[in-house]
Amino acid sequence: MAYATWQDVEARWPGKTFTEDEKTLADLLLEDAAALIDGDYPVGDDMSARELRVRMMVSVDLVKGVMDAPNGLQVPGDPTSMQVSIGPFQRSFGGMSAPIGRLVLSRAHRDMLRGRRQRAASVDTLPPLECDES
Repeated sequence: MAYATWQDVEARWPGKTFTEDEKTLADLLLEDAAALIDGDYPVGDDMSARELRVRMMVSVDLVKGVMDAPNGLQVPGDPTSMQVSIGPFQRSFGGMSAPIGRLVLSRAHRDMLRGRRQRAASVDTLPPLECDES
């Protein structure tokens, strides 16, 4: 079951009007996106309106990314890196850029689907005090 329709994708894509082929493609991709999302984040019995909305937003974003790729181009994320050296100090930054034309959940998508729940916690780092009562 898809979380969005081709109308949802078209409505969130300014200036875009879908052809019949694009409508069909969008519906197929939305079903694939839903399967991808459900595979990593299984559907609960009592999903809230917020959870359904987030799944719809992520689905639409994934489909727009695929449909916006030129001529169905599928490119894996390019390796990106940078190294800075100042005297004896070095710092390296690296990673992969976002893939183009593929249904891939980004870190931002995963954060949205997981939900950011903050929890307070404390840890007592002192050993228990032993009192000598003699």
